[in-house]
Amino acid sequence: MSVIDARDKLLEYITCRKCAVIREGMDDVKWAISAVVEEKLSLSRFNDKIVLSLALHKGIPLATYDSKLRSQLLGLVSHCFRCRIVIL
Repeated sequence: MSVIDARDKLLEYITCRKCAVIREGMDDVKWAISAVVEEKLSLSRFNDKIVLSLALHKGIPLATYDSKLRSQLLGLVSHCFRCRIVIL
């Protein structure tokens, strides 16, 4: 995918009326970094933890095709159900 394609796709996502663009809070950052450390994950998983934290704490529906993020969600199935998180 080219940078132009990525830009166009990002603009498509963030201008969609179904999209919620939110800013992470300090609690989400603290939780994400703690989870990365506790689970001995690569720092590259930090963004996934931020996304997961926001979805769980704010009750925002989340759908993902990211297999690593999906596996983290599967560990929280009952909580995901209550928060309307979609596991694809």
